[in-house]
Amino acid sequence: MLRCKDCPHWYGGEDYGYGSCRLKLRREEQRFLTFGQQECDEGMEEGAVNDGRAGAPDG
Repeated sequence: MLRCKDCPHWYGGEDYGYGSCRLKLRREEQRFLTFGQQECDEGMEEGAVNDGRAGAPDG
């Protein structure tokens, strides 16, 4: 499973461990901050990441 810190849709501070998920922000969710070590709950998988880009999550 892909961790937030490894996803191209996540931008955060490695020093702090928390950052914003672009997919959650796009849906205007209140809880868009995630922990970098958290497993992705957006349906992204490691195989979907290619050259720093990821495919859209299924469904």
